Amino acid sequence: MSEAAIQSAVWRSFLRLNAEIRRMTDRYLNLWSVLTLMSVTAILLICIALWDVVSLRPVLATIGAGLAAFLGPIPGIISPEIRAKWLVTIGVSALIAAGTWFATQDLANHLQASADEVRALQARIEAHKEGFVDLLKYSTPAAEEAVFLQAGHVMRAMHKARRPHEVLDFALPLLQLRPYNGTALAFAGYGNRALGRLDDAKKYFENYIAYMPGVDAAKIGAQKACNERADGYCAERTGWVYHLLAAMALREAAIATGPAKLKLLQDAFEREESNVLLVKWNRPDKKDQGFNAEDEEPLSSCDVLESIAVQLKALQKPWNPVAELRAAKLKCG
Repeated sequence: MSEAAIQSAVWRSFLRLNAEIRRMTDRYLNLWSVLTLMSVTAILLICIALWDVVSLRPVLATIGAGLAAFLGPIPGIISPEIRAKWLVTIGVSALIAAGTWFATQDLANHLQASADEVRALQARIEAHKEGFVDLLKYSTPAAEEAVFLQAGHVMRAMHKARRPHEVLDFALPLLQLRPYNGTALAFAGYGNRALGRLDDAKKYFENYIAYMPGVDAAKIGAQKACNERADGYCAERTGWVYHLLAAMALREAAIATGPAKLKLLQDAFEREESNVLLVKWNRPDKKDQGFNAEDEEPLSSCDVLESIAVQLKALQKPWNPVAELRAAKLKCG
Protein backbone atom coordinates (compact mmCIF):
# COMPACT_ATOMS: atom_id res chain seq x y z
CA MET A 1 0.00 0.00 0.00
CA SER A 2 1.37 3.37 -1.04
CA GLU A 3 2.03 6.19 1.41
CA ALA A 4 -0.77 8.24 -0.11
CA ALA A 5 -3.22 5.38 0.39
CA ILE A 6 -2.18 5.03 4.05
CA GLN A 7 -2.65 8.76 4.62
CA SER A 8 -6.03 8.62 2.94
CA ALA A 9 -7.15 5.70 5.13
CA VAL A 10 -6.00 7.47 8.27
CA TRP A 11 -7.80 10.65 7.25
CA ARG A 12 -11.02 8.72 6.57
CA SER A 13 -10.73 7.13 10.03
CA PHE A 14 -10.38 10.58 11.61
CA LEU A 15 -13.38 11.80 9.68
CA ARG A 16 -15.46 8.80 10.78
CA LEU A 17 -14.42 9.32 14.44
CA ASN A 18 -15.20 13.03 14.13
CA ALA A 19 -18.62 12.28 12.68
CA GLU A 20 -19.35 9.77 15.45
CA ILE A 21 -18.40 12.27 18.16
CA ARG A 22 -20.62 14.93 16.58
CA ARG A 23 -23.49 12.45 16.43
CA MET A 24 -23.06 11.35 20.06
CA THR A 25 -22.86 14.97 21.33
CA ASP A 26 -25.70 16.22 19.14
CA ARG A 27 -23.18 18.13 16.99
CA TYR A 28 -22.05 20.13 20.05
CA LEU A 29 -18.48 18.73 20.02
CA ASN A 30 -16.13 17.42 17.36
CA LEU A 31 -12.89 15.44 17.45
CA TRP A 32 -10.77 18.54 17.84
CA SER A 33 -12.94 19.79 20.71
CA VAL A 34 -12.56 16.49 22.54
CA LEU A 35 -8.79 16.44 22.04
CA THR A 36 -8.58 20.03 23.27
CA LEU A 37 -10.59 19.28 26.41
CA MET A 38 -8.47 16.21 27.11
CA SER A 39 -5.26 18.23 26.65
CA VAL A 40 -6.38 21.05 28.94
CA THR A 41 -7.52 18.51 31.55
CA ALA A 42 -4.14 16.75 31.36
CA ILE A 43 -2.32 20.08 31.82
CA LEU A 44 -4.50 20.88 34.82
CA LEU A 45 -3.85 17.49 36.43
CA ILE A 46 -0.10 17.78 35.87
CA CYS A 47 -0.06 21.26 37.42
CA ILE A 48 -2.03 20.03 40.45
CA ALA A 49 0.29 17.06 40.90
CA LEU A 50 3.44 19.20 40.78
CA TRP A 51 2.14 22.32 42.55
CA ASP A 52 3.65 21.31 45.90
CA VAL A 53 7.10 21.74 44.35
CA VAL A 54 7.41 25.45 45.08
CA SER A 55 10.28 26.04 42.67
CA LEU A 56 8.16 24.73 39.75
CA ARG A 57 5.14 26.97 40.37
CA PRO A 58 6.21 29.87 38.11
CA VAL A 59 6.98 27.42 35.30
CA LEU A 60 3.72 25.52 35.78
CA ALA A 61 1.65 28.70 35.84
CA THR A 62 3.35 30.03 32.72
CA ILE A 63 3.16 26.82 30.69
CA GLY A 64 -0.35 26.07 31.90
CA ALA A 65 -1.72 29.51 31.00
CA GLY A 66 0.09 29.61 27.67
CA LEU A 67 -0.98 26.15 26.54
CA ALA A 68 -4.56 26.66 27.70
CA ALA A 69 -4.80 29.87 25.65
CA PHE A 70 -3.01 28.20 22.74
CA LEU A 71 -5.22 25.10 22.72
CA GLY A 72 -8.49 26.98 23.05
CA PRO A 73 -8.91 27.89 19.35
CA ILE A 74 -7.66 24.57 17.97
CA PRO A 75 -11.19 23.25 17.26
CA GLY A 76 -11.55 26.13 14.79
CA ILE A 77 -8.70 25.05 12.54
CA ILE A 78 -10.94 22.38 11.05
CA SER A 79 -12.48 25.29 9.12
CA PRO A 80 -9.92 26.55 6.57
CA GLU A 81 -11.36 30.06 6.43
CA ILE A 82 -10.36 30.87 10.02
CA ARG A 83 -6.90 29.32 10.11
CA ALA A 84 -5.32 32.72 9.52
CA LYS A 85 -7.07 34.11 12.58
CA TRP A 86 -5.54 31.30 14.61
CA LEU A 87 -2.09 32.80 14.04
CA VAL A 88 -3.24 35.92 15.88
CA THR A 89 -4.41 33.77 18.77
CA ILE A 90 -0.98 32.12 18.91
CA GLY A 91 0.59 35.54 19.38
CA VAL A 92 -1.91 36.46 22.07
CA SER A 93 -1.17 33.15 23.81
CA ALA A 94 2.52 33.95 23.81
CA LEU A 95 1.84 37.35 25.36
CA ILE A 96 -0.37 35.74 28.04
CA ALA A 97 2.37 33.23 28.82
CA ALA A 98 5.00 35.97 29.07
CA GLY A 99 2.83 38.11 31.35
CA THR A 100 2.03 35.14 33.54
CA TRP A 101 5.71 34.27 33.79
CA PHE A 102 6.74 37.73 34.94
CA ALA A 103 3.85 37.96 37.43
CA THR A 104 4.40 34.54 38.97
CA GLN A 105 8.18 34.87 39.00
CA ASP A 106 7.92 38.23 40.76
CA LEU A 107 5.49 36.75 43.28
CA ALA A 108 7.77 33.77 43.85
CA ASN A 109 10.72 36.09 44.43
CA HIS A 110 8.75 38.11 46.97
CA LEU A 111 7.59 34.95 48.73
CA GLN A 112 11.13 33.63 48.91
CA ALA A 113 12.36 36.94 50.29
CA SER A 114 9.58 36.91 52.90
CA ALA A 115 10.42 33.34 53.88
CA ASP A 116 14.10 34.25 54.26
CA GLU A 117 13.17 37.24 56.40
CA VAL A 118 10.92 35.12 58.62
CA ARG A 119 13.70 32.56 59.12
CA ALA A 120 16.15 35.34 60.02
CA LEU A 121 13.70 36.83 62.53
CA GLN A 122 13.06 33.41 64.07
CA ALA A 123 16.79 32.86 64.41
CA ARG A 124 17.16 36.23 66.14
CA ILE A 125 14.30 35.45 68.53
CA GLU A 126 15.86 32.10 69.44
CA ALA A 127 19.22 33.78 69.98
CA HIS A 128 17.60 36.36 72.27
CA LYS A 129 15.92 33.59 74.26
CA GLU A 130 19.22 31.77 74.70
CA GLY A 131 20.90 35.00 75.74
CA PHE A 132 18.13 35.66 78.26
CA VAL A 133 18.60 32.22 79.79
CA ASP A 134 22.40 32.57 79.90
CA LEU A 135 22.06 35.96 81.54
CA LEU A 136 19.82 34.56 84.28
CA LYS A 137 22.22 31.71 84.92
CA TYR A 138 24.84 34.20 86.04
CA SER A 139 22.49 36.26 88.19
CA THR A 140 22.26 35.95 91.97
CA PRO A 141 19.61 33.63 93.48
CA ALA A 142 17.70 36.67 94.75
CA ALA A 143 17.69 38.27 91.30
CA GLU A 144 16.54 35.02 89.70
CA GLU A 145 13.70 34.74 92.22
CA ALA A 146 12.65 38.30 91.41
CA VAL A 147 12.60 37.52 87.70
CA PHE A 148 10.40 34.45 88.16
CA LEU A 149 8.08 36.39 90.45
CA GLN A 150 7.67 39.25 87.96
CA ALA A 151 7.41 36.87 84.98
CA GLY A 152 4.16 35.51 86.41
CA HIS A 153 2.56 38.98 86.27
CA VAL A 154 3.89 39.61 82.75
CA MET A 155 2.65 36.27 81.36
CA ARG A 156 -0.71 36.69 83.08
CA ALA A 157 -1.21 40.05 81.33
CA MET A 158 -0.19 38.54 77.97
CA HIS A 159 -2.51 35.59 78.50
CA LYS A 160 -5.46 37.83 79.29
CA ALA A 161 -4.65 39.88 76.18
CA ARG A 162 -4.80 36.64 74.13
CA ARG A 163 -1.16 36.68 73.01
CA PRO A 164 -0.25 33.00 73.38
CA HIS A 165 2.90 33.15 71.24
CA GLU A 166 4.37 35.79 73.53
CA VAL A 167 3.35 33.78 76.58
CA LEU A 168 5.33 30.82 75.24
CA ASP A 169 8.30 33.07 74.41
CA PHE A 170 8.50 33.84 78.12
CA ALA A 171 7.49 30.49 79.60
CA LEU A 172 9.73 28.14 77.62
CA PRO A 173 13.07 29.88 78.39
CA LEU A 174 12.10 29.99 82.08
CA LEU A 175 11.56 26.24 82.00
CA GLN A 176 15.13 25.79 80.78
CA LEU A 177 16.27 27.30 84.07
CA ARG A 178 13.67 25.69 86.33
CA PRO A 179 11.81 22.79 84.68
CA TYR A 180 9.68 22.44 87.82
CA ASN A 181 8.51 26.05 88.10
CA GLY A 182 4.72 26.10 88.47
CA THR A 183 4.18 29.47 86.79
CA ALA A 184 6.19 28.57 83.70
CA LEU A 185 4.60 25.10 83.43
CA ALA A 186 1.08 26.45 83.80
CA PHE A 187 1.51 29.25 81.27
CA ALA A 188 3.30 26.97 78.81
CA GLY A 189 0.17 24.82 79.01
CA TYR A 190 -2.17 27.82 78.68
CA GLY A 191 -0.29 29.13 75.64
CA ASN A 192 -0.26 25.81 73.80
CA ARG A 193 -3.91 25.21 74.62
CA ALA A 194 -4.86 28.62 73.22
CA LEU A 195 -3.01 27.74 70.00
CA GLY A 196 -4.81 24.40 69.70
CA ARG A 197 -1.69 22.37 70.48
CA LEU A 198 -3.50 20.15 72.92
CA ASP A 199 -0.89 17.41 73.18
CA ASP A 200 1.77 19.95 74.14
CA ALA A 201 -0.62 21.63 76.57
CA LYS A 202 -1.35 18.30 78.27
CA LYS A 203 2.38 17.60 78.56
CA TYR A 204 3.00 20.80 80.54
CA PHE A 205 -0.13 20.40 82.65
CA GLU A 206 0.83 16.81 83.47
CA ASN A 207 4.32 17.98 84.45
CA TYR A 208 2.75 20.55 86.79
CA ILE A 209 0.67 17.80 88.40
CA ALA A 210 3.72 15.51 88.60
CA TYR A 211 5.81 18.12 90.49
CA MET A 212 2.90 19.33 92.60
CA PRO A 213 2.90 16.63 95.36
CA GLY A 214 6.38 17.69 96.49
CA VAL A 215 5.32 21.33 96.89
CA ASP A 216 3.22 22.03 99.96
CA ALA A 217 2.17 25.42 98.61
CA ALA A 218 0.48 23.72 95.65
CA LYS A 219 -2.44 22.78 97.94
CA ILE A 220 -2.73 26.12 99.74
CA GLY A 221 -4.12 29.49 98.72
CA ALA A 222 -6.05 31.20 95.96
CA GLN A 223 -4.61 32.73 92.78
CA LYS A 224 -3.26 35.73 94.67
CA ALA A 225 -0.89 33.39 96.53
CA CYS A 226 0.50 32.12 93.20
CA ASN A 227 1.28 35.70 92.21
CA GLU A 228 3.26 36.17 95.43
CA ARG A 229 5.35 32.99 95.12
CA ALA A 230 8.31 32.60 92.80
CA ASP A 231 7.70 28.84 92.53
CA GLY A 232 4.25 29.59 91.07
CA TYR A 233 2.23 26.95 92.93
CA CYS A 234 -1.04 27.46 94.79
CA ALA A 235 -4.27 25.53 95.30
CA GLU A 236 -6.36 27.55 92.85
CA ARG A 237 -3.84 27.12 90.02
CA THR A 238 -3.53 23.42 90.82
CA GLY A 239 -7.31 23.04 90.74
CA TRP A 240 -7.52 24.97 87.47
CA VAL A 241 -4.95 22.69 85.84
CA TYR A 242 -6.92 19.65 87.05
CA HIS A 243 -10.11 21.20 85.65
CA LEU A 244 -8.56 21.94 82.24
CA LEU A 245 -7.21 18.39 82.00
CA ALA A 246 -10.66 17.04 82.87
CA ALA A 247 -12.34 19.18 80.20
CA MET A 248 -9.77 18.15 77.60
CA ALA A 249 -10.22 14.45 78.39
CA LEU A 250 -14.01 14.88 78.22
CA ARG A 251 -13.82 16.41 74.74
CA GLU A 252 -11.56 13.60 73.57
CA ALA A 253 -14.02 11.07 75.00
CA ALA A 254 -16.84 12.61 72.96
CA ILE A 255 -15.23 11.39 69.72
CA ALA A 256 -13.64 8.19 71.05
CA THR A 257 -15.18 4.71 71.09
CA GLY A 258 -14.83 1.47 73.00
CA PRO A 259 -12.28 1.08 75.79
CA ALA A 260 -10.55 4.34 74.82
CA LYS A 261 -13.75 6.28 75.50
CA LEU A 262 -14.22 4.68 78.91
CA LYS A 263 -10.59 5.35 79.85
CA LEU A 264 -10.91 9.04 78.91
CA LEU A 265 -14.12 9.38 80.93
CA GLN A 266 -12.42 7.83 83.95
CA ASP A 267 -9.46 10.18 83.54
CA ALA A 268 -11.80 13.15 83.30
CA PHE A 269 -13.57 12.10 86.49
CA GLU A 270 -10.34 11.61 88.41
CA ARG A 271 -9.07 15.04 87.34
CA GLU A 272 -12.31 16.83 88.18
CA GLU A 273 -12.62 14.98 91.48
CA SER A 274 -9.11 16.13 92.44
CA ASN A 275 -10.11 19.67 91.59
CA VAL A 276 -13.42 19.63 93.49
CA LEU A 277 -11.92 18.10 96.63
CA LEU A 278 -9.08 20.62 96.75
CA VAL A 279 -9.86 23.57 99.04
CA LYS A 280 -8.97 26.71 97.14
CA TRP A 281 -11.11 29.42 98.71
CA ASN A 282 -12.02 30.13 102.32
CA ARG A 283 -15.71 29.24 102.49
CA PRO A 284 -17.48 28.32 105.73
CA ASP A 285 -18.78 24.92 104.60
CA LYS A 286 -15.80 24.19 102.29
CA LYS A 287 -18.38 23.37 99.62
CA ASP A 288 -18.46 24.40 96.00
CA GLN A 289 -14.73 24.38 95.28
CA GLY A 290 -15.41 23.91 91.57
CA PHE A 291 -15.02 26.40 88.74
CA ASN A 292 -17.82 28.22 86.96
CA ALA A 293 -18.09 28.42 83.17
CA GLU A 294 -16.05 31.25 81.70
CA ASP A 295 -14.66 32.46 78.41
CA GLU A 296 -11.37 30.57 78.72
CA GLU A 297 -13.12 27.28 79.57
CA PRO A 298 -16.85 27.16 78.77
CA LEU A 299 -17.35 23.92 80.73
CA SER A 300 -17.90 24.44 84.46
CA SER A 301 -17.10 21.77 87.04
CA CYS A 302 -20.85 21.02 87.19
CA ASP A 303 -20.94 20.60 83.38
CA VAL A 304 -17.94 18.28 83.35
CA LEU A 305 -19.31 15.94 86.02
CA GLU A 306 -22.80 15.94 84.52
CA SER A 307 -21.48 15.03 81.07
CA ILE A 308 -19.29 12.27 82.51
CA ALA A 309 -22.28 10.77 84.37
CA VAL A 310 -24.51 10.89 81.28
CA GLN A 311 -21.90 9.20 79.07
CA LEU A 312 -21.07 6.52 81.64
CA LYS A 313 -24.78 5.78 82.03
CA ALA A 314 -25.13 5.45 78.25
CA LEU A 315 -22.23 2.97 78.28
CA GLN A 316 -23.96 1.08 81.13
CA LYS A 317 -21.00 1.71 83.41
CA PRO A 318 -21.12 2.81 87.08
CA TRP A 319 -22.04 6.48 87.11
CA ASN A 320 -23.49 6.96 90.61
CA PRO A 321 -20.14 8.03 92.17
CA VAL A 322 -19.94 10.88 89.66
CA ALA A 323 -23.48 12.06 90.37
CA GLU A 324 -22.96 11.73 94.13
CA LEU A 325 -19.77 13.82 94.04
CA ARG A 326 -21.54 16.48 91.99
CA ALA A 327 -24.46 16.65 94.41
CA ALA A 328 -22.35 16.57 97.57
CA LYS A 329 -19.53 18.96 96.69
CA LEU A 330 -20.93 21.42 94.14
CA LYS A 331 -23.81 23.87 94.03
CA CYS A 332 -25.16 23.18 90.57
CA GLY A 333 -28.38 24.61 89.22
